[in-house]
Amino acid sequence: MYKRQRSADAILIIDGDRFIDCNDATVAMLRYQTREELLQTHPSELSPEFQPDGQRSYEKANAMMRVAFERGSHRFEWEHKRADGEVFPVEVLLTAVPRGDRRILHVVWRDITQRQRLAEELRQAQKMEAVGKLAGGIAHDFNNLLMAIGGNAEMLEAELAGRPDLAEHVAEIRRASERAAALVDQLLAFGRKSLRKPRVVDLNRIITGLDRILSRLLGEDIGITTRLAADPVPVLADPGQLEQVVLNLATNARDAMPEGGRLSFEISMITKEGEDDAAPLLPAGRYAVLTVSDTGVGIAPTDMHRVFDPFFTTKEPGRGTGLGLSTVYGIVKQSG
Repeated sequence: MYKRQRSADAILIIDGDRFIDCNDATVAMLRYQTREELLQTHPSELSPEFQPDGQRSYEKANAMMRVAFERGSHRFEWEHKRADGEVFPVEVLLTAVPRGDRRILHVVWRDITQRQRLAEELRQAQKMEAVGKLAGGIAHDFNNLLMAIGGNAEMLEAELAGRPDLAEHVAEIRRASERAAALVDQLLAFGRKSLRKPRVVDLNRIITGLDRILSRLLGEDIGITTRLAADPVPVLADPGQLEQVVLNLATNARDAMPEGGRLSFEISMITKEGEDDAAPLLPAGRYAVLTVSDTGVGIAPTDMHRVFDPFFTTKEPGRGTGLGLSTVYGIVKQSG
């Protein structure tokens, strides 16, 4: 009865523990070949074993249906599984309707993948904005202290030129202040408060100009593959910051390939005309794309939502500051 309905939502009828009808949108959403194939599938096969809250899908589904029968209807969020195994979120509305001497369930599923992705993008943006303001404020004050430390260390170093035993200690103070200043620069970049000197540059030239530096940074065990765009890719940005983005990503890739491997860069252009599931917050327009990939160990799925957080690192103590990707994030946002 629902086959000819043109709703974008999936609409189904459940009688007991079987589907007895569905619309075409259900077949498309779940990526089945035919409506008949879907109707022969048991409802329990359309969900992963567990829901995000840790409950077994079969047990929770029965509980949700009981609530719908008791209240007349029930709305909740759920994770379903398509025919190809992909798990995706839906908003479910169950409505109990009479049929003869019993009641059956009218079911509506709305795919909320984009809604959840947009909500996560907004949460991430708000979190990064708040932390960025804090980091930027601390960095400015800390920078003033470092300037005083570094300046006094230089004067002491000059005074102690004839005392190498003491001069070396002062030199170490100066070097430590310089390393700390470099961290401050990364904090400022993350907080989008660093001094920028944007100009129109060709992204192709930025990448090719870093060939020698990247070769020394990565070593002989890591090969580099570069695929440039066919035409120049002009972007308005600070070239030094763009180089910092590339070097930070390359450093992470190197650390992920201790036994060697390959690091790849690809530059392209895209035009976003409307809504895009991959980048819901990105306004329509033409964009330069720099894709960086490596053959390293990858990122654990449990860490993916934290990779841009400042000071988050999976490296051993002393090997990483946790500012590499957060700096990349800040520079890219600051550059538009």
